[in-house]
Amino acid sequence: RVRRPAPLARAVLLAAIALFACGVATTLPDADLGIRLAGAGLLAQAAWLAHYDVARRTIRMGGVTRYMAVALLAAYWWLAVAGALWISAGELPMAGSTYDAMVHTIFLGFAFSMVFAHAPVIVPAVLGVALPYRRALYGPLVLLHAGLLLRLLGDWWGELTIWQWGGVLDETAILAFLVLAAWSAVSARRARLGRVFFDRARLAADRPAEQHRPAGGLAGNADGRRTAPDRGAGLRPIAVRAGVR
Repeated sequence: RVRRPAPLARAVLLAAIALFACGVATTLPDADLGIRLAGAGLLAQAAWLAHYDVARRTIRMGGVTRYMAVALLAAYWWLAVAGALWISAGELPMAGSTYDAMVHTIFLGFAFSMVFAHAPVIVPAVLGVALPYRRALYGPLVLLHAGLLLRLLGDWWGELTIWQWGGVLDETAILAFLVLAAWSAVSARRARLGRVFFDRARLAADRPAEQHRPAGGLAGNADGRRTAPDRGAGLRPIAVRAGVR
């Protein structure tokens, strides 16, 4: 889902990934420096993805393409926010509002937004189950990001009620997405089975009339004589005499 980058652009991405990995490794001897380096790596990756991903262009399209682009760009935004938080916070605390914000911007803002974005493509490819796009998919996506924003505001202001409402919205968003995805998959399967049944019934009703003619391929007409099909000029009468075949 990215434009074909130049060799220099690929080198920049590898450098950003290496910076993140180096930061994670550095947390062992120096947690403060390691977290800041890892945050710089996250921020660099978010900037690279936002620049080179085709979502910047496909967001102008419609349907599932636009939905995926919106979810992807939102995920990159939260990845950048996470990187900025990691750089500013330094050593990762084991609890508290800072820890909450640093963790959930990654696992809710980035990870779940990526899951929402790729579900219409990944679910059919992996599970073999059709997951048609519906506009209702925007509902869980909006709830997810609105809830995370409320959660961060609660962390920033120290407001427990706002923080709790943010958590409730995030949980509702995930559950709503799962229910909507399951309902869409079941509806698509029922519709497919209904079309198959209808097609079979129509084929059965449209069978050629000669399948119902008497043995020998002869059919009776109004004056008592039987006729046989003439592929060149229609039907010609055949006189049937008693005792003569």
